[in-house]
Amino acid sequence: MPEQIYLNGKFMPRQYAFQHVEDRGNQFADAVYEAIAVYDGRLVDEDAHLKRMEFSLGELRIEFYMPMQALKLLIRDLLKRNKMTNGMLYMQISRGVKTRDHAIPIPQPKAGIYMATKFINYAGNPNHTKGISVMLTPDTRWARPDIKSVGLLPNILAKSDAIKHGHQDAVFVDEHGKLREGTSNNFYAICGNKIYQYPANGSILAGITRAGIDSLIAQTGLTKIADGFPASDLDKIDEAFLTSSSMFVMPVVKIDQQMIGQGIPGSYSKQLLANYRSYALDFPVEIH
Repeated sequence: MPEQIYLNGKFMPRQYAFQHVEDRGNQFADAVYEAIAVYDGRLVDEDAHLKRMEFSLGELRIEFYMPMQALKLLIRDLLKRNKMTNGMLYMQISRGVKTRDHAIPIPQPKAGIYMATKFINYAGNPNHTKGISVMLTPDTRWARPDIKSVGLLPNILAKSDAIKHGHQDAVFVDEHGKLREGTSNNFYAICGNKIYQYPANGSILAGITRAGIDSLIAQTGLTKIADGFPASDLDKIDEAFLTSSSMFVMPVVKIDQQMIGQGIPGSYSKQLLANYRSYALDFPVEIH
């Protein structure tokens, strides 16, 4: 059976799914999205993702007509149609179709919704055992990265530049020279018994995986510092890693030209990855 997607009230094969040319998500990035990990048949932190989606919709004043319980049923239906037990559920909601005009239309059109799945081999990612390299870059994004909008051009350019220069990702640096977050992930640095992250103060996306990791940090004995880490002190970092729904915990072994620690994933990074996998397995099995 061809891979199914859900688009504006209908399930259909992916190759037949097309959006209207005047969908405001296409023309203005007037849309939000979420990506939920599906791990061994479990929807990891689904409620937290949907709560963040409601926040993003509210901040953009997009009127979404569907109750969350109905949306949950559609999510499960799509996963079962695609026999998706390990991967990602991607969901995008736009303001809908309206003749092009910058102002928010009054009354608003019916919101558009699109959902699709993507297989991810969470257990077989070789970068988990060897780590990745990241490049630092100034943060040129708009002032509301806490809204999970589909307007991601600065993220795309930053990651593409990083790959061009031999890295796997980029980390944004704020105006004070502190490391903020990756292009689609949150960043942590460990120095001694302290673990640094950027404060979730509206200038980063408050990651759902980050929240899960935060709940596990106490088990490591590390002291959490929510103040960002200065880019001028890269040589003092013992370990670093990124977190997201698609990679869980990804060790970083090089930042720009600075080797981190011994240049291999550190013990805390490996412990938190193992602990997060156990955390993900605590959610109920939904898809068989």
